[in-house]
Amino acid sequence: MGKIKENLLTKGFSGRVGDEMVFRQIDGETFVGKRRRKRELLTPKEQQVKDRFMDSVFYAKSVLGDPAVKEAYELMKKDFK
Repeated sequence: MGKIKENLLTKGFSGRVGDEMVFRQIDGETFVGKRRRKRELLTPKEQQVKDRFMDSVFYAKSVLGDPAVKEAYELMKKDFK
């Protein structure tokens, strides 16, 4: 990633230009670099972690949707403080 020094035209730029170039602001300095590409496939371990996280999200939503269960969790939370 390239660092741009004292350039009036690009000072404060941030965002994507076209499909390849990205400007970023880091600690008040402007950097230009190549656009990050998302990997198409996850490794088996990454997929396992993603699936486990999704299961956790579904469980949390079900708990928050049931007032009685939510209250029980709130009581347990107070015990841990």
